[in-house]
Amino acid sequence: MRSVRFVVHEHQRLVVGVGYDDGRGGLATFEDHHFDALAKYRERTESQAFTLGHRSIRLCQHVGYLRVGSVSLEIYPKLSQDRPEQEWRGLLFHMLRVVSGVRLAPQDQAPLMHRAGDLFEMLLARFVELTRALVREGLARTYREVQENGTVFRGRLVVGAHLRENIVRKERLYVAYEVHDADNLPNRILHRALDRVLKTTGSPDLARQAEAALADFPDVSLAPIRDSEWSTLRFDRRTERYREALVLARMILRDERPDFRWGDQRVIALLFDMNALFESYLYEALRGLSGVSVRSQSPHRFWRPATGAAAWLKPDLLVSVHGSSAPIVLDAKWKIPKKGRPADDDLRQLFAYLHAFGSAEGALVYPRANGTQTDTSGDFLAGPHSGRVVHLDLFAGGAPNLVAFRESARDALGLPGAPTVAEPDPDTAVPSVPFAFASADPRPPVQEQWS
Repeated sequence: MRSVRFVVHEHQRLVVGVGYDDGRGGLATFEDHHFDALAKYRERTESQAFTLGHRSIRLCQHVGYLRVGSVSLEIYPKLSQDRPEQEWRGLLFHMLRVVSGVRLAPQDQAPLMHRAGDLFEMLLARFVELTRALVREGLARTYREVQENGTVFRGRLVVGAHLRENIVRKERLYVAYEVHDADNLPNRILHRALDRVLKTTGSPDLARQAEAALADFPDVSLAPIRDSEWSTLRFDRRTERYREALVLARMILRDERPDFRWGDQRVIALLFDMNALFESYLYEALRGLSGVSVRSQSPHRFWRPATGAAAWLKPDLLVSVHGSSAPIVLDAKWKIPKKGRPADDDLRQLFAYLHAFGSAEGALVYPRANGTQTDTSGDFLAGPHSGRVVHLDLFAGGAPNLVAFRESARDALGLPGAPTVAEPDPDTAVPSVPFAFASADPRPPVQEQWS
């Protein structure tokens, strides 16, 4: 069946029988079998990437890439019609670079990426490029213990195993010894991800590059990477150079699971929750101000039952101004308030955070879609708490720019201090905190917990 790609934006509705951007300058018709494949995928995975309607789907706040069988969706952020599509694509590349350290496109080219349909292949190409560079530099080698039952003595005798295995085979020895080679976890991850690139890319040239790179891993295991192994990754002076490639490898291997393929339906899901991405981007901006400190997702227990699990509150960000006793609570929302007024649920949530953390001041932080949104402030009548509603311009510098956004956030929130952290170099940027690549699927989020 012929593959079809739809280049769409968050919250867009796709209706059977209607044509949508195919990423090649034309339109592709959303057909019944496309709907059926996506509906089956949602039923099987309980995906929150979209909802189902009558022969239609409605996308949610997730962006990225989703392929189910022959149909693929490339989803970009879009809050308003005031900016062209390529600027929203450039914003996504920029935000991912800042919060994850992954450079999908050079900073000066990201706003100009007008060609749609590039996101997934760009990710694969960047990974192959980084991996080939690591191979040229020389793969990291480490010591590891090998145990074997043979006729040659080397290292040390494993007494228990030797007695168990060789009680009647006197000529054999069960020994353990160290080898110094490239068969370690970072290289195993790269090897596995390269193999997946070879199997998933639609580019013959990229497939050839991946195949050539695989030849440089002859003695590295191709075994699947277990979930528990990711949290054991630690960076040191030898492996720090692996960081961006491993973040990309984690994305590539994200859905390498048996339940993400049924029959002839191959599934690739690389999805980012824009709420989480906006929150992490705001964190990166505020941590670059002098005179303040920022904490992300700090938990506070507010319900302790006689039996069973407690309940916790976790505000998005807590900003402490040096010399102040209580933090400012920030709740980031990736949406545009209807009629310029925050929803009651948003206000109730902010009030609960303020009360739980003993804070006098908090703010609901929204992105600014155009010049019509106005900031406001007010008081909560049930306690000594005040709140602000602020809208931050993601294009404050004319194009996405972390420094301009940081200054905009400082002024809107009334924070002290001058920027102390410049726009990160796209070749050396490293995220200061883990960013959860929150998939729209109900599985554990990808947490980069490497130190």
